[in-house]
Amino acid sequence: MNVAEIYRKHYKKMVLVPLILFAVLLFFLPKLRLGIDFTGGLSISFSSQMNVPPEEIANALKERFGVAEVSVLPVTGGYIVEMSYPPELERVYYLLEEWKRGNEAALAELNQIVPIDDVNNVDAAVTAYADRVKEEIIREIKRIVPDASNVVINDIVPTLGPEFWSLVVNISIWAVALLLLVILFYFRHPIPIVIMVVSAIFDGIAMLSLMGLSNIPLTLSTIAILLMMVGYSIDTDVIASTYLFKRIKESNPYKQAERAFLTGVTMSLTTLIAMIVIYAVGFLTRNITVIRIANVMIYGVMADLIITWMFNAPLLIWVGERRASSA
Repeated sequence: MNVAEIYRKHYKKMVLVPLILFAVLLFFLPKLRLGIDFTGGLSISFSSQMNVPPEEIANALKERFGVAEVSVLPVTGGYIVEMSYPPELERVYYLLEEWKRGNEAALAELNQIVPIDDVNNVDAAVTAYADRVKEEIIREIKRIVPDASNVVINDIVPTLGPEFWSLVVNISIWAVALLLLVILFYFRHPIPIVIMVVSAIFDGIAMLSLMGLSNIPLTLSTIAILLMMVGYSIDTDVIASTYLFKRIKESNPYKQAERAFLTGVTMSLTTLIAMIVIYAVGFLTRNITVIRIANVMIYGVMADLIITWMFNAPLLIWVGERRASSA
């Protein structure tokens, strides 16, 4: 494949592909939902050899317990279910926390849901109530999936509050600012900075939209991967910018584009293969966190391939030609 010739003939047309893709992905962005790291909920895993559709399990749990969010992931030998707390259990946990903060009125309301004979046994009463709710969930799962066994239910406490987001925003602003300063110092021109900002925005929107499309929630682990993949996209942009902006005088821009493409795609394909292996390991070990991490990284690499070599590289070629004609 003569990459240089493809760029020479079609580099202006290439730009349309990521632009159209970006417009399409925006429609799926509202589907993104917060995971139970934000909202709190239950993580349930169980073994089964039956082929029950995940939608059937999810719909049954939603109808039986009145929960808004249920995700069901089939894995080797069973399923992993994540669901938000049933409304009454969520209320019980909320009232318990309010009472511990000194709100005595919360204890009175809590006593209407969970019989409490002694204020020294409030925690035990709430735990017993939660255990009864979890037993009901297990019974419902076994009704839907009759051979369900080894059922394990764990509470997931919401850990990501306003303080977390404030810290993330502050750190991200400083990291981006320092990164752009380094890039400006290296290239001594604003064009590479503009390209990298555009690439980071595209990659972020693409990953979030694909997460919404594939029902992957925003959690602590996926946030970390999102930030890491934005950094990865800047790595490939540095490769493209180095060949097509800093070394543009060494040969014609199309040949430089080919060299940058081969280097960057080799790196991306290596990463993609590694992520597919990680996804397989997560699938076989029934580890939903590993599966989601691998999924988001695969989305990020695919988005980066498109934006870097079908938008950024053509833009750098165009800028290179303008600079050469004005020289």
